[in-house]
Amino acid sequence: MRGLNTGSETIPRLKSPASLGLGAQSGAGAAARAAAAGPNAPAPAPAQTTPQTPTPAPAVPPTTPPVAERTTNSSVSFAPSPVTLPATGTAMVNIVGNGTDFYGVDLTLSFQPGAVNIKEVREGGFLSRDGQIVAFVQRMETERGMLQISLERPPGALPISGTGNLVTLVLERGDRPGNSTLQITDFRIRDPQQNVSIGRPTEVTVSAP
Repeated sequence: MRGLNTGSETIPRLKSPASLGLGAQSGAGAAARAAAAGPNAPAPAPAQTTPQTPTPAPAVPPTTPPVAERTTNSSVSFAPSPVTLPATGTAMVNIVGNGTDFYGVDLTLSFQPGAVNIKEVREGGFLSRDGQIVAFVQRMETERGMLQISLERPPGALPISGTGNLVTLVLERGDRPGNSTLQITDFRIRDPQQNVSIGRPTEVTVSAP
């Protein structure tokens, strides 16, 4: 005789896949769970994906167009020209400025060491002719034959225009007689806003007979 099922169960139990001897399959298990949950069960949440953050492109620095150099019609010259050095003692030569808007002046001079010596450099009075105190700086490199001079009127002062003596140089003979050249290789003027304008170089012959 066969045995009969007894008890109060109204829903027959489904045998697990393990009891059937089958390997667990995610697709079949999901289908079984969906069928058991009924048609009104919520859909399973979609898998979460991590958003990819785009790598920013490297910043490209803006290009700055080159600034054109300003030039000035103002000029400098030597007086007297040419210069003759005495056998003993010294001779003076002035650097004369002529033009407009002389607020600050920068000069670079070159000379031949051994042919001429620059004993002294004096402020010439052009930039201080109205009583203003002028800042005056000089740098001498005798072995290289180079002299740098800078003059500037005080803040708030107006530029000077016209003709006048910027600098006086006191010269004497060197150990080598003959002619040499004293040059202004770089001449620049500055306005009160420190804008720089470049002028023409000049030179003078220095004779030591």
